Amino acid sequence: MARLKTRSNVFYAFLNKQFNIMNYKSARCSMHCFESTALPLGSVGQCLQTCREGITECRDFAHNRQKESAEKLAQCIKDASDQTNLTDPIVHFMSCYEQAAVRYDSISDLIEEEFDNYV
Repeated sequence: MARLKTRSNVFYAFLNKQFNIMNYKSARCSMHCFESTALPLGSVGQCLQTCREGITECRDFAHNRQKESAEKLAQCIKDASDQTNLTDPIVHFMSCYEQAAVRYDSISDLIEEEFDNYV
């Protein structure tokens, strides 16, 4: 459990870093919308909306990956509670938390790849 807690702290620090990068990219994107004074106001508004959609989609992507992981952990713990089919429930509980810790790595990779696509 302590290893999972440490791993989750590292994961949330990673998320914080990624969202700081996304905020920087979003600000840069927004500044780009105002580069030309010849653009009509409607085009500027559409450009700004595109910038906001990108960061919103990335946020939703990260949230959905976290939600899936939490649901898998909850299901694993629920399965471990049913001790009729298990020889050693403690090992099963430990396995649930180890799987959750490993999922943080794969989620981090997915998030980093998805966020890199946002220019």
